[in-house]
Amino acid sequence: MIEDIPNLSIARQCALIELNRAAYYYKPKSLEELDYKIMNRIDEIFTEHPYYGTRRMSNVLQSEGFSTGRKMARKYYQIMGIEAIYPKMNLSKRNQAHKVYPYLLNGVDITHPNQVYCADITYIRLKHGFVYLAAIMDWYSRYILSWRVSISLESQFCVNALEEAISLHGKPEIFNTDRVLTVKSSIKKTKKYLPHKKLCNFYFIPNYFTQRVLLSIRNIFTTVT
Repeated sequence: MIEDIPNLSIARQCALIELNRAAYYYKPKSLEELDYKIMNRIDEIFTEHPYYGTRRMSNVLQSEGFSTGRKMARKYYQIMGIEAIYPKMNLSKRNQAHKVYPYLLNGVDITHPNQVYCADITYIRLKHGFVYLAAIMDWYSRYILSWRVSISLESQFCVNALEEAISLHGKPEIFNTDRVLTVKSSIKKTKKYLPHKKLCNFYFIPNYFTQRVLLSIRNIFTTVT
């Protein structure tokens, strides 16, 4: 947008496009070793107390000797993609534009493989950052059919995991997820692979079986790193 043009200064170019010169010269500061140390500690505290907001988290960090105010805690929360779990206003109101899939597992006996697939996502803390893990599981056998790791929460890695599970093990009768937006986005991209009207959506009822496996994997990586 702004280039080195003869007879046209940087200041003049910024004025023409109404850009503050401070914004043009600004260079984002990269994370330092202390930042990763604080985020690792936040991950440990948040895992035990997922209802901690930025105010309480900053107080806990300060009590442990970190010079971290609420604004800095909010910055770390945004980088890590986490927020406190607490009841919010109008929590039961849904977006009318979003399609609601019927809950197909109510009263259904799970009796054989490939009857129900379930999916979930978690994040894994590494030494210098975080990655996200998506897993597809067969509800009956508790077998992990496929999984993918990504450095971002884009939906494509969920799509790849689901496509691999279907290509290796066939189509399920019912595909069940919670209300994670990334998973829901992957469903829209893979409707052609799934049975007609056999999409199931839990309403704030998590996939306990998948979450147990993902939590175990997280604990393994936390111990190793």
